This record gives sequence, C-alpha cells and structure tokens, in this order.
Amino acid sequence: MKKPSVVFVAVSAVVGICIWLVLHNFFDDTIALKSPEQALENTPGQGAEATRSVVNPLPQPIEPAIVDRLTPSQVIGNSDCNFEAGFGNAAGTGIVIVPNHEGARFEVLDGSGYVFGDNLPFVPNHFRLGKHENGSVLAGVADLRLNELAPREDRVAEPVRIYLDGALIFESQHALDFGVATDGSAFFVIEYTAGETSQLLIRNVDKGATIQHDLAYEYTPRLNDFPFGATFTSNNEELMMVPGDMIGGKSHYFYPSDGGPRRTITLEGGGDVVFESSRFGYFAFGQGVDRPFLIKKKEFHWDNSGHGVGSVDVWSREIELNLGRMELSSDASWLVLNAWVVHALDTATGEVVFQFPVATPYADEQFARLSTVLDPAATVKDIGGVGSVQVVDGQLLMSRRVFDRTVPRKRKHFVDVFDMSSIQLDSKPVLRVELSREYGCLAGDFFMRGLQVVDGQLRYLAQNGGDTNLN
Repeated sequence: MKKPSVVFVAVSAVVGICIWLVLHNFFDDTIALKSPEQALENTPGQGAEATRSVVNPLPQPIEPAIVDRLTPSQVIGNSDCNFEAGFGNAAGTGIVIVPNHEGARFEVLDGSGYVFGDNLPFVPNHFRLGKHENGSVLAGVADLRLNELAPREDRVAEPVRIYLDGALIFESQHALDFGVATDGSAFFVIEYTAGETSQLLIRNVDKGATIQHDLAYEYTPRLNDFPFGATFTSNNEELMMVPGDMIGGKSHYFYPSDGGPRRTITLEGGGDVVFESSRFGYFAFGQGVDRPFLIKKKEFHWDNSGHGVGSVDVWSREIELNLGRMELSSDASWLVLNAWVVHALDTATGEVVFQFPVATPYADEQFARLSTVLDPAATVKDIGGVGSVQVVDGQLLMSRRVFDRTVPRKRKHFVDVFDMSSIQLDSKPVLRVELSREYGCLAGDFFMRGLQVVDGQLRYLAQNGGDTNLN
C-alpha cells in the first residue's frame, strides 16, 4: 500500500478547515441542459466576441540573487510569515512569504532548499505553484480583493507577478484573478481593461503563446462579489469559469489553454453539478420526497470548431442520501457526495467505493470506525463534528472539530486521513492529524507545514519523517 503524503494532508486540511470555518470556487456555441432526460441542444452563444493568439518568446530564466535569501530566524515562528505548499504536479514545492518594510520577500523551496525568490513591492495574499515535467517551476503571487471580507475601493492597484524559474515573465497592476496550472504548462490572468470591462489572458508556457479573450462585463465584480470562480481543470488543458451562487448566472465557460474557441454549457434545470472539463460533468437530481438521488456522469461532444453537438450518459446511479454538496478530487478520479452518510464514487465507473456516516444519529458507528486514531480513553462524546470532506492527491481528508475536555468552550481541530489506494466501503482512517491553531511558519511540524532547517538552510520536506535528498 502506498504511504500517504502527510504534507499534502496538511495543506489540503488547512484549505478544508478554512472552508469550514468561513463557510464557503468570439466564437462559441452553447450546450443547454434542460433536464436529465431531455436531449441537449445548441443555443446561440453570448458574451466574449474576440480571441487573439500572439506568439511571444519566453525570457531566459535569470539566476536569482542569493544575497536577499531568507534566513531561518526570519521565517520560523514568525507570525506574519505565510506558507503554502503545491499539490498535484507541484507536490514537494512550497512558497514562503515574509512581509518587510518595502513589501515582502517570497521564496520557493523544495527538499533541496532554495529554488528561487524575489523582493516584492506589495504583500501578496494569493499564491500559486506549478511544476513542469522538465523540472521548471512556475510561481504566481498577487495582492487581490478576491475572497477578502473587507471591500476595497474601485481601481485600487491589485498587482500580480508570474515567475518561471526565477525570471519575471508577467506583471500587471490591475488583476482581478489569476491561476497557475499545477503541471507548469500555463497560467491565466483576468485584468481590467477600459472602464469596468476585463480581459482574460492565458499564457501557454510550452508553446510560448498568449491567448486573449475579451470578457466585456462578464467578470466585473459587484463590490467583492465575483460572478465567476476561475480555475484550471484537473488535466490543466482548460480554464474553467464556474458561475457564483448569487450573480453568476447559469453558464459554465471553458477556455482551452492552447488556444481555440470558448465552449459554453448552460444549465436550464435544477440539480447540482460539478464539471471535470468541457467533456465530462457530474449531475445530481432530486427525484422527490423519500426517493433516492439520481447521480449521473455525462460526456459532452464538440466538433472541431468548438460547437456543441450533444451529450451521452456515461453512467448513472440512484443513491439513498440527503445530498449537501458534490466535490471532485484534485485529479478527478473520485466524486465525493457530502451528506449525512458521505459517499465516494469512482468517476470512471460510478461505483461507490467508500461510505462514512457523519450525522449525530450515527455516533456509535462513527466511534467504531475511528477506533484506530482515537485516544484509548476516548468515548463516543469525543468524536466531535465533521466539517469538509475532500480528496486531494490520493487521500480522503475529513476535517473534524472536537471539544477539549481540559479547557471549557475550546475546540481542537483534526483531519482524519483515508488512503484512496486501498479504500473500501468501511475503511478506517490511516492516521489523524491535529491542526495547530497558531499562525505563521512553524518548524518541526511535519504534518502541517513541512518547513525544516537543515545545515542552517530552510527546506520544505514533502514526506513525513524526512527527505531522501538531505546529503
């Protein structure tokens, strides 16, 4: 059985806990889905009208200066320091951000130590990492209003910088959003143009091509409410724009990262949906009181011009559950159904491979399933409540909060980790990680941070217990 990557447990767990605590991501034809049983039809596209592709050579990587490198004393235990680890192809890399009087210093670290870094004239609040199969690292940092609780004034600078192996290859002062493909093949930036309009720029690093899409007013935020959430698909071949709950409408947009027309899928009926790409989507439809949910995987077909030509069902399952939310794993191999009884499905076949009861009426069953990670003196009152459930890098992460017996009204936060490589319907967690409530960059905490000091130098160790490249 493959050992779980504990650092990724940590990073993904932090993301899950934050979601839990804050409660919460030209030429086009539209595929319109009206009901699970009706055929799909094409409708005229709306919105972006122009797409341009410009081929520009990438700058040669610049050897980063070493005089400004962060020292362990500037990082470890610094409550103002921020750290974020990469996942997927970017596993084993992380970004450290330390504010200073001029802005901030950022550095990319891996198991060997320093990769590259730079001094920034701003303090970033968003960080992204990608790593190419050839070893090149793509890093993005930005200071954006996106996801901030306090609104910013209009037209306040929102800077973003993108680096490739230490070379600054893109910079903007008016970014609305950005992202980096985890395989280091591309990045995107959405930025203001004239007035309240915006444009989408996709830079394909492999081809050295910049693709521009005029978005008009489609992405214009209302205060801090954004109509869409933008992210690369799990295979990094498309940028996916998912409508927000309040103002995003019903259309999902997909932009190929190597150029080509936008694809649009518009939902006309009810139900929940999550898309893997413009080719595959997963749908949940309620069928009435006391009837099971219908879960479907649909494959969408497009012609060579990007026009939708319909869809077919890949599989469908009826499952008895009170569905709360569907989520895809980071590699799109698993579909998680958050409900009173959590289900995990194999996306290739639709087979239910894992079930876990999380509602209070199932407390005794939960206690039995958690026996491998609970303290021997624990009772059923110590199992706590479940927050988010997600699958990242081959591990199902179930966040949980438990009242601390020793301190009144204090809660501890844990993540129970299940190994998807050996998952069964009744699997028990392989380990439990307690999340520190401290902020900043911590040392010696393999489970949560992975930041270590080796021979006086900072390193990011991506495996529990050490790194194979220490000598």
